[in-house]
Amino acid sequence: MLLYAPAILFLLLAGIGVLRDRRRFSNAVHLGLAVTFLAFALLVTLGRADSVLAEAVLIAVVLAPALATLVLAALLIANGFKMLRKEGRRLANLLSLLCGVGILAVVALLLAATQADSPVLLTVARTVFLLSCYLSFLFLCFIGYAYLYGRLTPRQDVDYIVVLGSGLLGGTRVPPLLASRLDRAAPCTNARPRAAGRHC
Repeated sequence: MLLYAPAILFLLLAGIGVLRDRRRFSNAVHLGLAVTFLAFALLVTLGRADSVLAEAVLIAVVLAPALATLVLAALLIANGFKMLRKEGRRLANLLSLLCGVGILAVVALLLAATQADSPVLLTVARTVFLLSCYLSFLFLCFIGYAYLYGRLTPRQDVDYIVVLGSGLLGGTRVPPLLASRLDRAAPCTNARPRAAGRHC
């Protein structure tokens, strides 16, 4: 039971944080830590079990992050090309493309460090790997909490709706990204405080 105590603790902190202020990023971090400690506890539990199924699950858990890393890099690169095609060639639209290429560069650096007999390269690779793990953890916390946050029941007694903007194409045309946000917010502008079932 003590093995699952950290996961329960961070889950409680996440729940308290949501009740106090659901917008705080610390809620996402607490939830991410809860999931991480829960996964660690489950792995330890499976490691103690002497069965073929437990070994298969452990192998799958070890291989899943490597496969997920390559899939994520491919999706980021594909999304980067899509952003360039739809939103125009601007530095802000290169973010996902650069992230995908950066992930592949980190993987290549780690592979090169394991093959080369260079303490300096190995130190650099380990530092970059730890930094990448930290940033990836924060990114996954943000994505996971954003998914859950979007499914929380919104308040109905609001006076204003804020739509995050983006740059205009040529200074006059609304890009598809901003257009989709405006289309999503448009039905909410006519909502009444007591309107039921209106999710924006």
